[in-house]
Amino acid sequence: MGDATDGVGRVDVAAPAEAWTVATFDLVGFALLLLLPVHLSGALGDALAGLGTVPGLLLFGYLWVLVAVSVRWVLADGGLVGRSGPSSLLARGALGGACVGSGFVAGVVIVGGAVLAIDDPSIVTSLAVFGSIAVAVAAIVGAVVGALFAVVNVALARVSEWVVPLADADATATNAEGGAGDP
Repeated sequence: MGDATDGVGRVDVAAPAEAWTVATFDLVGFALLLLLPVHLSGALGDALAGLGTVPGLLLFGYLWVLVAVSVRWVLADGGLVGRSGPSSLLARGALGGACVGSGFVAGVVIVGGAVLAIDDPSIVTSLAVFGSIAVAVAAIVGAVVGALFAVVNVALARVSEWVVPLADADATATNAEGGAGDP
């Protein structure tokens, strides 16, 4: 993950920070939206007890990496508000979400299937069919979720810029280089 340049050769340090912040918000928001109803119904404790701590942390870490890479790619063409139109961000958000959804399910099916296939090799064909269908469904769900989060992220970015306006880029660059301006 290289740093983005600002067109003049300077490194834009806000790009990785923006991607990391957005990815963290998206993952935590998605996890809360998914897990809160399960927790309130009382079924989360049983599900997590059967999963275990280490596999649960590995799954969460895997999902976090997928979301971070996807968000970095989605924001690569100008960040949340630096675009000429929101349609490219919406399309990239949907595609990024589809990649996260299908990548997560594919990883779980491959690892879980390998563990199951050790005990019963005849299950491989069934796992391949089930996995293919599950990955396709996850891609569709991920595309919808990715597009929704793209809309939410842009809305939150615009609200934050309205609440805390960005400094003039030329004045900031002049001050950073020791030129005239406010001390």
